[in-house]
Amino acid sequence: MPKNVVFSNRAFAALLAETKENITTETGGVFLGIKGDDVWYVIEAIDPGPKSIFQTAYFEYDGDYVRHLANKLNRLYGEQLDVLGLWHRHPGSMDTFSTTDNGTNAEFAGLNDGITISAIVNVDPDFRLTLYTAEINPLRYNKIGYETDDSKIPEDVRTIAFFKDIENQINEISHKKQNPAKGLWQKRKKTGFLKELDKYLKSLEQYKGKHIELLRNDDADLDFIIDNFLVDEIMFCEDNGIAYVFDSGTENKAKLTIGEEDSGLKLSFYMAALPDEEDSGKQPFFTHKGRLYLYKGNLLKSVWEENKK
Repeated sequence: MPKNVVFSNRAFAALLAETKENITTETGGVFLGIKGDDVWYVIEAIDPGPKSIFQTAYFEYDGDYVRHLANKLNRLYGEQLDVLGLWHRHPGSMDTFSTTDNGTNAEFAGLNDGITISAIVNVDPDFRLTLYTAEINPLRYNKIGYETDDSKIPEDVRTIAFFKDIENQINEISHKKQNPAKGLWQKRKKTGFLKELDKYLKSLEQYKGKHIELLRNDDADLDFIIDNFLVDEIMFCEDNGIAYVFDSGTENKAKLTIGEEDSGLKLSFYMAALPDEEDSGKQPFFTHKGRLYLYKGNLLKSVWEENKK
């Protein structure tokens, strides 16, 4: 449970800039950062996206854009940045949450181990930020403090990756492509990882809603899945010497086989709307052995970290 939040100068400036740009309506954004024991560090504040709805007393995020930008920004930092919470502007001096806000905060908390941070911006007439923790089961709020100070953020958290490191990674991948026996499609198998991955998938909750009839990607879906999800999974395999085969050329399915092609563990990825949730938008799914799961990102890393405990 965070008792205080430290914003990077960049993140707080982004929040102020978004407020200024939409000064006459509600707006908002999403916080990315690192959780400490008593302090959470907000490193980036993502704008809500071009398809957001901005009205005087209503605001709605562009979810696809937020997920896309979060993944892109994550590649610039040495430490993995997590979604810590969100903020939005309220009209007038209202600095408590509406019924709609309660639902959004509960959803974010549910995706974040039961707790999230949620901030309200007021301009009445000066800028004012009120920060809360939102905890679920039942939903309850606690007002907490914040400060903006780069020097109070651990250096390894706030440091952007050195461009030469990224350049070297590009060169390494490129060279491996020229030598398929050692490269992109043939990597040695990590002992026991396939077994642990299969066990992990069996432990996940399957999606058991109504049948999803649109489990087929169009070109935009396929590009979105590859750019925002599968690049991270493939890079994880590359970094950890895990064999894999990637195929996006069959019926617009994004197929990722972990292990050798003939004996590996096969996953297929899709973007689809949930038929039992109105206006939910498309969400990422994957299938394995006829089972359907909601995909939450960084699947292989989750298994790897769990296996290290």
